[in-house]
Amino acid sequence: DKTNGYISDGVSTYTHPAFTFEGKALEGLWVAKFEAGTIVEDKVKDDDEELDEEIIPRLSEYRQRRLSNTKSPKARKESICAELILEKAVYPKRLRPLHIKTTKLGKPYFENSHTHFNISHTDGWVACAIADFEIGLDIQKQEVFDRRIAERYFCPDELEYLNSSADPESAFYELWTKKESYVKALGTGLKQGLSTFSVLYNADIQHWLCEN
Repeated sequence: DKTNGYISDGVSTYTHPAFTFEGKALEGLWVAKFEAGTIVEDKVKDDDEELDEEIIPRLSEYRQRRLSNTKSPKARKESICAELILEKAVYPKRLRPLHIKTTKLGKPYFENSHTHFNISHTDGWVACAIADFEIGLDIQKQEVFDRRIAERYFCPDELEYLNSSADPESAFYELWTKKESYVKALGTGLKQGLSTFSVLYNADIQHWLCEN
């Protein structure tokens, strides 16, 4: 299986954590995959009830609220794993327990801290990025895609890029994850409208958005 992911600071998108954002360095990127069960203190457990009793009470109130509305066992495990990775990522910053709030548009952030984070998970993969600036992260499992989605959410230049690619599947997920990471960095989510901007502009994307 292929998994495609991009990181954005709300201005540019990059394919590797070693890149910097206009001189600003990404503090860290953590990626984990679990085949079965869920990571619990470096162990794997398959018993959902035991997992709930042992782990959920120690999670942030933000995560517990999300889990209360998540019924899929797989999605619950990914969500729990995401917070466990976040805990490890910020451990040196002494931010535990995690106090997570959300903006009016739903973007999570740490209360009383200048550390920013973003999380994404898909089909057993979980990724977490932290930085001292607003950041967005998206990963997607690469599989057969629906061209109608591209026609609805991509700009004309992006569609041209997709249609001219020798590997349309990879091109689609490259564009999609760039778009998702960008709007997650902005904190607007899909309310931004994925067809209102082109990620092919890269560093000029913010300027292009303002003009158009």
